Amino acid sequence: TNLGPLAASTTLRQFDQVVTQQPERPCYLVEDNGRIVGFVNNIAALRLTDGNADTVKLGDIAKKNFNTVSGQTSLYDVISGMHASGAEAAVVTEGAGTAGKVIGLISRKELADAVVEATELFRN
Repeated sequence: TNLGPLAASTTLRQFDQVVTQQPERPCYLVEDNGRIVGFVNNIAALRLTDGNADTVKLGDIAKKNFNTVSGQTSLYDVISGMHASGAEAAVVTEGAGTAGKVIGLISRKELADAVVEATELFRN
């Protein structure tokens, strides 16, 4: 998934403007002082209402249950780690460690889609 980092202090109104300008980007990292605190998908902008547009921040609604894995981690280890921890996603970093530059995010939905596609491929 192509990610774009946004500050945890970003309001829903500001987020709505970002999503409008970049509709092809489905997910955004939420950072606080350079530290990943969670992620939001662009559907979160739909939570925008007149009453909360300027008060609710991305840090308030970000999904915080994620694992961090290196780009060299096997798919099996990503899946088993997410299952064991109940994570909704895995943030993928560059290099061998998990503190490197973020290069992507693997969601449970993407894993499920990959399993379905692989099953269909081997069925034929």
